[in-house]
Amino acid sequence: MTSQCPRVSALVVTRDRADSLERALAALNAQEHPSFEIVVVDNDSSDRTADVVRQSGARYLHAHSAFGIGACRRFAVEGARGEIVAFCDDDCVPEPGWIAAFEREFARRPTLALAGGQVINVGFAAEKEYKGLSRHLANGKCTFVNDPESAEYFGNMNLGLRRSAVLAVGNYDPSMNVMEELDLAERLRRAGYGVDYCPDAVLEHHHTGVSYKRRQRLRGPEWNRLSFFFAYHRPRSTRAWIRFARVETGLLAKDLRRSLRHLASRLRQKDPSGAMASLLRTASAVLARLSIPWILIRAATRAELTTRASEP
Repeated sequence: MTSQCPRVSALVVTRDRADSLERALAALNAQEHPSFEIVVVDNDSSDRTADVVRQSGARYLHAHSAFGIGACRRFAVEGARGEIVAFCDDDCVPEPGWIAAFEREFARRPTLALAGGQVINVGFAAEKEYKGLSRHLANGKCTFVNDPESAEYFGNMNLGLRRSAVLAVGNYDPSMNVMEELDLAERLRRAGYGVDYCPDAVLEHHHTGVSYKRRQRLRGPEWNRLSFFFAYHRPRSTRAWIRFARVETGLLAKDLRRSLRHLASRLRQKDPSGAMASLLRTASAVLARLSIPWILIRAATRAELTTRASEP
């Protein structure tokens, strides 16, 4: 590892997972590469994260507690010094040739801006076996796929980026707390950059049981999903709008049933913090649908900015 003019920046965003972070940093320090830096963005951890980072020799950046994951990843890219940046989550263990694989791929393909590496998921439930590879379904919903050739999007836990291209399209959207990498991939594609799979950049992704998303937000997953959908898959006909409304009604009903069941369970267990989290989740689901007119306006504005970014 070097701190002078690194060719690659290995970026880790973390919060309150010091033990798994320590394992990830050890694997990064063992990388077989002559010129790279490690940068850790700490999203206001309350455990020993800062000490772990200092002991590893990585560069430490503190992100405000109000930052969501999109803002943290944006902050990480801004703070990187390498032209190639490689995201490795704090619950991952990259193989020794991980950084070198990304650098080779970007050197070989000058128009490539985003490359997803090979993720080996360890300890996850069956439905998340292929986490890291996904494609779009309806209304912004995505599903994991086992075939990299059919994947449209690649997960942040193993992602290589050409920093100049990412900055050219506006970097990560700080308002997005989920799907932020999907949003970035779409903007890069529409600006004419390449988005592809890099099978030689391999890491293990370990289930830790410690949730990263500890704070409930009213602008939650459904708001982000709808923002992504209207930005890139907006209905263009009456029939498409009817199909959207039918699917969205079903999704809302499912969200409300799940949230209310969770609320009832927490009330029976006399768990006030859990009950409040359920109420916030329910409010977030409803608010997202009520915000559709505003989301549409915002999506149109962002589409215009993306078009400008793609112009010479």
